[in-house]
Parts: sequence; structure tokens; C-alpha cells
Amino acid sequence: MLMNRTQTILSSIKKFFQISCLSILLIPFSEDKVCASEKVGSQQKLDKIEALRTTNPQLAWHLADSIRTLEKTVGYRNIPEHRINFLFGRIASAMNRNNQAVDFFLKAFESDSVQHNSSQYIRTAYLLAEDLLIMQDNERSMKYILMALEKSRSEKDLYNESVCLGILSKVYYFNDQMDKAYETIAQAISILEENRNNPMVFSMDKLAIYRSVQADYYGYANEHEKSIESVKKGLEVLEKEDGSSMDEVNYHYWVASLYAMLASQYQMIGQEALAKQNADKAIAMIKDYKILRIDVYYKVLYYLTNATRYDEAILLTNFLKANQTDPDTINIFNQAYTEFLAQSYEGKGDYQNAYNYLSQNSQITNALNTKARAEASMALATVYETSKKDAQILAGEFKLKSKNRLITFLVIGILLLAAISFLIWRNSKIIKAKNRGLYERLKEQDRLYAELRQLKTETTKDILPGEGPKEEQSLFEKLEIYLYQTQRYTEPSLSRETLALEMGTNYKYLCDAIQESCGLTFNDYLNGFRLDHARNLLYDLKTNPVIEDVLLSSGFTNKSTFYRLFRQKFGLTPTELKMLVKEEMKNSK
Repeated sequence: MLMNRTQTILSSIKKFFQISCLSILLIPFSEDKVCASEKVGSQQKLDKIEALRTTNPQLAWHLADSIRTLEKTVGYRNIPEHRINFLFGRIASAMNRNNQAVDFFLKAFESDSVQHNSSQYIRTAYLLAEDLLIMQDNERSMKYILMALEKSRSEKDLYNESVCLGILSKVYYFNDQMDKAYETIAQAISILEENRNNPMVFSMDKLAIYRSVQADYYGYANEHEKSIESVKKGLEVLEKEDGSSMDEVNYHYWVASLYAMLASQYQMIGQEALAKQNADKAIAMIKDYKILRIDVYYKVLYYLTNATRYDEAILLTNFLKANQTDPDTINIFNQAYTEFLAQSYEGKGDYQNAYNYLSQNSQITNALNTKARAEASMALATVYETSKKDAQILAGEFKLKSKNRLITFLVIGILLLAAISFLIWRNSKIIKAKNRGLYERLKEQDRLYAELRQLKTETTKDILPGEGPKEEQSLFEKLEIYLYQTQRYTEPSLSRETLALEMGTNYKYLCDAIQESCGLTFNDYLNGFRLDHARNLLYDLKTNPVIEDVLLSSGFTNKSTFYRLFRQKFGLTPTELKMLVKEEMKNSK
């Protein structure tokens, strides 16, 4: 009961501490009007959150999420969106959420701001490459690290060139391209060593890392002499500097790490005395400076267990365990300690203790797996909550934009309807006026044509085929008289051969006569009679002619052809002509 109450109080204190930190960090972000100096302050707060990722990544994530929510409401006025995405990528990397980190880094990398800023471009690209390498996506990792390397070389940025070469060597290593891995790490080391007096390029941390990486490569390739030579060069550089260009903790860590590596490499080639000498130096530094980094510990313990120095391995493990400051016993350090204690006791023949520590290791491993699943669930929950907030913000923005669009569309729609209505009304008046003019001209043409035909009738006798027409009449004149009298054109099946036979000639002479007299083909000439006939039927409103009946009575079989030819000849459709005739009759009454 007391334990539960204590845990509740501790939980409340922790929550209060997180809320307090959040309030302090977010005060500058909640103001509407921010001057340039405040924007710089906002960037500094963001840098502090990025630094927090190594000690409390969960808190860093919540703070970053709160900043993003606030910035979205003001359109990323204080902090650019790409900078927030970059921050989330860094925090996700620290939390081993490499998939998420890649997504955030890609968003940042693809932004215009990063694409036009060389330093941000290089840094985002190589961090993206590192996370892709952890995900074993070597192909894409290679793509982005080469992009970063090309950019750093074009900008003559030697520091970032060395960083990119260091990462590129790891990509080559995991692709089993060892020759290229050796070559690139050597290039990275060369850049740093050649620029030792240039503080913008030289980094003791980086040089120590690269020497260690180079030694590892040689060690894995069983080139132990080269590995030892590389470690010695790294130690020589560190001992010359004596920690003056890096913080004391990192200096002692790298010296101890290189001593431990030397011990393991000397052990590999059978030089036990030198192996022991360097291992003892590493152990002394671990104890004197309380170096609790797990990688150094692994290297030393690896040497001690191989050298069957089990008692020393147990003492060193217990020393490191006693100096752990993390109150949570479920961590990778205790997992490593119990594993090595089990191995050491087993090596001594103390199987009871070996079994006990192996059981503890199994429990810690299971608890870590459970914790990892819980953290993964929390990560998903965080992503869900973040997505939910984003969706709510977007929904509000979409709703407002939709209202504005709707109002705009309504106004535009009303104006368009008014304009269309006016154009339709105006166009209909123009069409009606044009149609009336055409109708009047048609009537005038009909009157003139009727007078011409009357004159022809008075000067000629009716002539039928076989009656011996007068010689002065041409074949075309005979044809016209014959068609007017017989209305043979109303027959859809009438052919030039049939009509030529009825006229007492052949179809070639007949077609030539039509072509010479009016410049038409046989079908066009015949359709002219049919269209005139149809027009005359439409004039007779007493019979209330139906268009379909009119076209069939005139010798047409296809409605669309009839309408097309009628409009071509008269400038009106049959329906328009019929309406004009009706209108004229109505006005005459």
C-alpha cells in the first residue's frame, strides 16, 4: 500500500516537472507578434530540445509535438516546418524509431529551404543515410550519403566531407566492399590530420572514432598488425592533445577504448604480455574516471574472459554495476552485466552463481522486450495522437476554406448564370432577326423563280419522253421540265441510269449536261429538287406537316442528312422555317 502511494507521488512529481519544463520552453512560442530576436530565441529552445533527446527522448518528443501544434496555428511563423521535421527525426533516431526518423528527415530534406541551404542539405542527407543503414536499406543509404558527399565537396566543406566519408565507409563495409571501406575511412582520417590547425575542420572526437573504426575493419579482416598500428596512431594523437581540444569525459573514454582495442588485438596475435599491459591500462582508466560506456566494457570483458581472468572480470563487472546511476534496473547495462557474470562464473566452475545470473539475464531480457513493445505501443499512440491533432487542424482549415470556396462559387455561379441568360436572350433575338431576313429572301427567291418558270412554260410546250422534242431544247432543259411535271425526284431509289433511260439517253450524257449547266453532280442536282419540294410542303401549315413525313415525302431517308442539306441550302433548319411560317400566319390574322 505504501509502495503504491509512493509510486503515485513520484509519478505526480515527474508529471509536474514535465509540465513545468514545457511551460518554460513554450512561453515564447505562444505570442502572436514575435520580433527577430524572439525568433532566434525560439531556435535556441529548439536546440535545447534536440540536446534533451539523449537524456529524456520521451519528454523531448512531447515538447517538440507541442511546438509543432502551436506553430501550425500560426503557419510556422517562428520556426520553419523543415526545422521541426528535422528535430523529430533526431529524436526518433535517439528512440531507435528509425522508420519514423527516415520519414521526418525525408520531409525536411525535400523542403525548398533545405535544398537551398548547403549545410542543412549535407547534414540532413548524412543523418538520413545513417538511419537507412541501421534499417539495412543499404541502397538508399548509399544514394543519400553520396549526395551529401558531392555537396560537401562542391562547397569545399572539409569537415562535412570527412563526416560523409566516415559514414560512406560503413556503407561499403556492410556491402562487403572492404577495399572501398578501407579507402574511404583513410580519406576521412587524412582530411582531419591534414587540417589539425584548422578548428573549422579538425575534430578530435571524429579522428578518434575514425581510427577506432579503421582498427575494427582491420581486426575483422584478421589484419591484426594493421589494426594495432591504427590504434597506436589514434593514441598518439590523443596523448599529444592531452584532452585540450575535447571535453575530459570524451578524452578518457577514447583513450580507454583504444587501450581495450589494443589488448584484444595483441591477444589475437598471441602477445599476451602486451595484451595484459594495455588491458590493465584500460581497466585502471575505467575505475579512476568511472567510464561507464558499454562498448569499452565489452572490449575489456572480452579480453578478460578469453584470458581466463574470471575473478578480475567479476570484480570489474561489480564495480561498473555499483556505479550505475540509473534507478531503473531493467536496462541494457544490467543485461550485459548479468550475461558476463554468468559467463565468468561458468568459466570458474561456479555453476550455481552462473545459473542465478543467467536466470536474471533471462528475466531482464524478457522485461526489456516487454518494455520495447510497450514503447513501440506508446510510439504508435503518440503518432496516432499527433495524426489526430493534425487531422483536427486540417479539418478546421478545410472547413473554413470550404465555406469560402462555396461563397465564391455561389457568387461566380450567379454572375455566370446572369451572363449566360443575357447571352442566350441576346443570341435568340439575333437568330430570330437573321432567320426572318432569310425567310423574306427565300420568299422573294420563290416569287422570282415562279415568274421565271411561268415564262418558260408559256414559251415551251409540255414535253414527255418519246414525243420528239424540238431540237432547240437542250437535254438539261428537257430534264428540268420532266422532273417538274413527274416529280420523280421524290422517289428515294431513283438512279441516274433509270432517269437517263426515261430521258432516252445514257447516264454519262445526262450527268455531263447537269455538270455543264449548273456545275452540280447528279445527286446534288436531285437533292436540290427534293429540298425545294420539302420547303413547299412546310409552307402549307393547313396540313400541319410533320418533319419526318416531309423528309420521306421529298425523297430523303435519313433525318440528319436532310437537316444538314436543308440548312446548307436555305440557312435555316426545317423546324425554324416551320416556326417562321406559323409566326407569319399569326401576324397576318
